[in-house]
Amino acid sequence: MRPVELELIVQKAVDAAQAGRSREDDRVEFKADWPDVSKARQLAGAANALRGETLIYVIGVANNGEVVKTSEQEPSDWHAAMAGAFDSDPPDLLLHRTVSVGEDGSDTVIALAFGTDRFPYVMTVKGEDRREVPLRVAAGTVSANRHQLLRILQPTLELPAMAVTEASVSVTWTDTPRPVTDTEPTQVERMLELTAQVRANIFVEYTGPRATTLPVRQMRARLRCGDLSTRLDVRVTHLGNTGFFTSLSDRPPEPTPPQYGVYAKDNHVIATAPGEFTINTSTDFPRRPAPDDFLSSAYEAFEASTELVLDFSLRVVGVDREVKLTAVLSRHEPVSTRPDRDGPHGATRGVRLGRWEIPQIEDDPWGDGE
Repeated sequence: MRPVELELIVQKAVDAAQAGRSREDDRVEFKADWPDVSKARQLAGAANALRGETLIYVIGVANNGEVVKTSEQEPSDWHAAMAGAFDSDPPDLLLHRTVSVGEDGSDTVIALAFGTDRFPYVMTVKGEDRREVPLRVAAGTVSANRHQLLRILQPTLELPAMAVTEASVSVTWTDTPRPVTDTEPTQVERMLELTAQVRANIFVEYTGPRATTLPVRQMRARLRCGDLSTRLDVRVTHLGNTGFFTSLSDRPPEPTPPQYGVYAKDNHVIATAPGEFTINTSTDFPRRPAPDDFLSSAYEAFEASTELVLDFSLRVVGVDREVKLTAVLSRHEPVSTRPDRDGPHGATRGVRLGRWEIPQIEDDPWGDGE
């Protein structure tokens, strides 16, 4: 884990807690102060539960996200003291960083990143001639039973790193006349519709040695615009789909999957080498007759927004945790009105509320030849 990744994870977790939302990354634990040696069992239990994934302690944060003052402590000395409670090696302290948090970044916390790849971690029970393997279960720590020990020791797949490399969102607003039946003369109401088209490329840093499988039905996505949040039904671009056919009868024979690469087939994505797959989906807010307060407020939110946020949650077969990705998109196109389309009951009016993309680095730092 790179220092910048650690900082982003901590900032996101603290922001979520301060906003009253639950933390979505189960690797992160808040500590109001430095745990003493009596809490080494909790460290072992959390490390055993993650089975190789990075464990993150955030020192100086209460469970509600409030930043609190902590005692002075040298991380390496603290880690050495905790190690004395273990029967063997404790989780490795990989990184420790001071991280700025909060809206203005004026508060700071201490972030500790532990490697847990040498599980199971065994504790010496103080005052007794026995040992135990602690395990984090829900909000508590228990002594692992036989079933839990077998689960800890079963082979695990490494969770591959992933990143959103490209993403775009296009939002349109439509105001369509619709006749109201069983009336004489015919009365017409206006139906409002808001649609967001979403496309994103996800890069999978495949490390092997076995193929990595991501079930499409367990992929989740969310679009956020200010206080507005909506879930997306995830669809992926399948192997051989060029987008030029219009029906199943037009679909060409499915090509042979590549020996190495990333591709979507049936209801899953397979990675046998580093590569990308594409999420291509849309969301339709419920069509409602005008006037409608919800759609009007959504219209105003997209119209005024310079940034949108896309969140993705991806599960890998054989790994207990999910990959959580977030991309911030900036406005790329302004609001524009579409020409009216005349119909038998009046004109359909349309507005393109804009297009947002991940900002691209335009300047090449090596372009000057130096």
